[in-house]
Amino acid sequence: MTPAELKKWREEHGYSQGQLARALEVHVMTVSRWERGFREIPSFLHLALECISMKGTKTKKERRVEMAEEKMYTQKELKEELKSRDEDVAGLVKEFKRLITKYPETHDERLEYFLKLAWNHGHAHAKAHKT
Repeated sequence: MTPAELKKWREEHGYSQGQLARALEVHVMTVSRWERGFREIPSFLHLALECISMKGTKTKKERRVEMAEEKMYTQKELKEELKSRDEDVAGLVKEFKRLITKYPETHDERLEYFLKLAWNHGHAHAKAHKT
């Protein structure tokens, strides 16, 4: 890569010398010297520029903010899923209670045992995941 090609790449991708230096984790004067031909451009620099192109023009701070937002969104989804499951268990328990009351002659120990398990599971699940 020639100094002119480096400068052209930088300008086409909207980087200042300082921004490119931060992205490459080098001093701004290094980029300046590369572009002016005062220092030899490393043979692997085109690979680093390709990686930068794939990452986009976001700063490390912007990428960290995005990662934090994604993590918060994932946690929110998880809480909603757990709430939905708790509501499902509570709905089953309510339906079992209704059926037992409506059809007492079909009530047996197995149904009662299952009802208790479902009820206990729902409460334990809810307690474990409250925030």
